[in-house]
Amino acid sequence: MDEQPVGFMTLNACIALYAGGRFGEISELYIRPDMRSRGIAAHLIVQAVTEGCARDWKRLEVGAPPFRRERGASLSIATTGLRKLARGSA
Repeated sequence: MDEQPVGFMTLNACIALYAGGRFGEISELYIRPDMRSRGIAAHLIVQAVTEGCARDWKRLEVGAPPFRRERGASLSIATTGLRKLARGSA
């Protein structure tokens, strides 16, 4: 069995006026190419959403490096979306 990490996620606790207070940001999410398409990234995002709900974050943002943002790879999940994702209804 391969005991190497399959990926990682960086989850940051933030605070800002535009966000209405406390929120989270996923600044990095990487899954090894040979381990992709197995639901690992989705599992990590669900864990981030669960953590955000526990911390009463107003939103969860997903950042991307500048070259990715130009292609539209940015996402923000508002409070309602966090609650729905945490319940598994989104």
